[in-house]
Amino acid sequence: MGSKASKGAAVGTVAAGVLGGIAIACTGGLAAPAAVTWWGWATGAATAATGWSTGAAAATVAGSAAAGATVGALIGSSSGPAHMPTQSVTIEINQVKQQLQSLSSESTCESKIAQLESQLEALEDNKKKIEKEWPMPRGLDTKDVNIAIMGNSGVGKSSLLNKMLGEKKSKTGVNETTMESKAFNFDLGGLTGKLWDVPGGGTQKFPAAVYIQEMGLRYFDALVILTSARWTEIDVELFQAARSHNIPAYIVRSKMDQTIEDNENDNETPPEHTMEEVRNHLKKSVGGENSDRIFLITVRDKKYANVLQPEFQKFLEMLGKDFQKTRDIKLVTKLAA
Repeated sequence: MGSKASKGAAVGTVAAGVLGGIAIACTGGLAAPAAVTWWGWATGAATAATGWSTGAAAATVAGSAAAGATVGALIGSSSGPAHMPTQSVTIEINQVKQQLQSLSSESTCESKIAQLESQLEALEDNKKKIEKEWPMPRGLDTKDVNIAIMGNSGVGKSSLLNKMLGEKKSKTGVNETTMESKAFNFDLGGLTGKLWDVPGGGTQKFPAAVYIQEMGLRYFDALVILTSARWTEIDVELFQAARSHNIPAYIVRSKMDQTIEDNENDNETPPEHTMEEVRNHLKKSVGGENSDRIFLITVRDKKYANVLQPEFQKFLEMLGKDFQKTRDIKLVTKLAA
């Protein structure tokens, strides 16, 4: 109870500080707009908290700036929604609109209003360009926490989704059965969001070159990159894209029960040794620094449960931690908008 109250108070303080920092005076200088690139990175503290409160007490200005910096740090954190294509430009648009609203009643602010209106027009044009270049997946709401299960065709994405949901909701089969992204309500220890079954990559319909962009990779808050037999080109591209945009990613090697059984039958290799071999191979592909995000699993609960079930549990625990962090950041971002 105490921790929840503290978290609520902290969020309230941040939101109040940012909103307090919106008050501006015509005698203040026009805040320099944050850089907006095609990638749309969030640039940090709220623009309004950086300098227009000339009529406010010094303590209020300092508090607003500190609050803005706090929000900026949260929004720009490695697991937050700052990776989304329009995140930065949307924040700036909201800031400019708030500034315009504060100035609209002052007849002496005409020059500043003109500058802000020009800035707003440029930002909105940039947002439209980004949205055209990087379309959002149909039905995705960025206010939700959205987790995508992605990977090559036939690796068992739908089977993993059904296991995570605890019931069969996604169609499974030997061929590519998912032709468009589908969302399912997901509850992970009381944290609710959307779990997405995404079409397989590296097929004629979804070649690797366009898969990441067409599937709207950067609108998701986390990626489960699923592989079964070998680490493929699309797997490498997915993981590299996730790292470059600071999107939490999980490398999940499925069907490990089959691999263990085959190695036992063919080479009399103990299950633990097979697990080590597969893990070391993946480490070489993705780098040892990402070894804590490699999980070797099966969707068959009774197959080699002593070595495979702990892996699946660790996967859910890490997913839950990132889930909670993203949920908190989305809350603060919403309050500060």
